[in-house]
Amino acid sequence: MRRALRSAPAGQDWRRACLLLYGLALTPVMPSQLARGAIVSPFLGTLLEQDGRRPREGAALFASAIAGISLAAAVFLTGKPANLVVFGLFDSQTQFAFDWLPWLCAASFSGALLLLAHWLAMRLLFPATEAPAAGDRLLRLQAEALGPLSRKERGALAAIALILLGTLSQPYHQVDVPWLSLAILVVLLLFGALRREDLNQRVDWSVLIFIGSIIAWAPIMHQTGIDRQIAASLAWVGAFMKASLPAFLALLCAAIVLIRLALPELVAEVLLLTLLLPLAAAAGVSQWLIGYAVLTMCEAYQFAYQSPYQLYLESQHPDGAFDRARLLRYNLAMTLARALAIFASLPFWSLRNIL
Repeated sequence: MRRALRSAPAGQDWRRACLLLYGLALTPVMPSQLARGAIVSPFLGTLLEQDGRRPREGAALFASAIAGISLAAAVFLTGKPANLVVFGLFDSQTQFAFDWLPWLCAASFSGALLLLAHWLAMRLLFPATEAPAAGDRLLRLQAEALGPLSRKERGALAAIALILLGTLSQPYHQVDVPWLSLAILVVLLLFGALRREDLNQRVDWSVLIFIGSIIAWAPIMHQTGIDRQIAASLAWVGAFMKASLPAFLALLCAAIVLIRLALPELVAEVLLLTLLLPLAAAAGVSQWLIGYAVLTMCEAYQFAYQSPYQLYLESQHPDGAFDRARLLRYNLAMTLARALAIFASLPFWSLRNIL
């Protein structure tokens, strides 16, 4: 990352773009937003030092880092744990239709609109200025201190490339992605790139167990008849969803903004989708569309306490490094942009027969 920053032009726009693109590049291969924040944080600190810790420029860099961490989280199936939870709650037909690449294709238009909205928000809220010349010297010294890539780093990059290539080519080689990932894990263990201590200490097993238990909800709900009971008890919601989908989505977006003021993201997503997906299936509305709308809007937030990764970034850098008021305005603008992106994507989804 520092080498990319060093080779990029000195303008502030390029520094922000590097930070954004770095977070976006991590999104499909690292499902945890908090883990992406931990990786992006040192580079954010480098840029804050390079810009002389000016609060307005610091807010712009924070906004770029947040966008890189979260903007495409719902666009990739592996963008965050909640996506995998939602995938497990889909019926078998929806799961077959929206694997990794079909999910990305369906969400691509909305994701492109969010990128455009981010660019417009940055232009309006954070007009770019030239980066201080001293920053190039700082980046050069840090790049020299890092030295060339180590053997483990090259192995990690090769493993990530193989997983991406294997996932994208899965329709051709017909090897399930879990088996492909397991094979790469075994190779890394055999060649010493990973140790048993790494698996014990660096893998968040509690999150994985939680995701596995949530994914098991769908067959349990079907076997016990809970999904049918939900559909019967809230049939009027399903009828409204079917009769006026845009109006339902408008109310859903507004409700999620209010719910997120009190509930954490994952809790809000699980509660809403447990109720809404059976209703969508009974009403003949795309489960993926409802799931994607919930995932996209639950990712939106206004205040730092609603976002663990923003809290983490703030904890790693001093309060005077960024302007909180400007960052709040950016969060509000992107909340509105997420809702508008969903509505603007409806014609695209209609052409793809997703509605």
